[in-house]
Amino acid sequence: MDAVKSRLVEFLEYKGLDKSVFERMCGLANGFVDKTNSRMRKTSLNSISATFPDLNTEWLMSGRGEMIRDVQDNEPEPQSEVMALLQRIDKLIEIHERDTIINERNSKNMERLLTLLLDRSGFSKEKTAI
Repeated sequence: MDAVKSRLVEFLEYKGLDKSVFERMCGLANGFVDKTNSRMRKTSLNSISATFPDLNTEWLMSGRGEMIRDVQDNEPEPQSEVMALLQRIDKLIEIHERDTIINERNSKNMERLLTLLLDRSGFSKEKTAI
């Protein structure tokens, strides 16, 4: 097992988090934890650090220092930020689903309109297909 992956799994165990929950909280792809290694992208490391500011990223990447670092009191609580982000994501999913339904209706209406036009014009769909 890669050392970075091993330390990340150790951190997840310390936090009591499932891999998939961690990945979702950080906005990482499914399976990220299982595939991670010392060549982790800076954007992924930044996402993890933003979500878990108490995680010492130097420890994660190199093993130097302590796993948990002191977080100043004036920093926002990561759990509340995560909940706000998850609520935003839920809202975006809701909007996407609503837009998908509208687009499906529009597509069906366009199909009906095309059928009506073709019926009235005497053309067949096969002749007009591109």
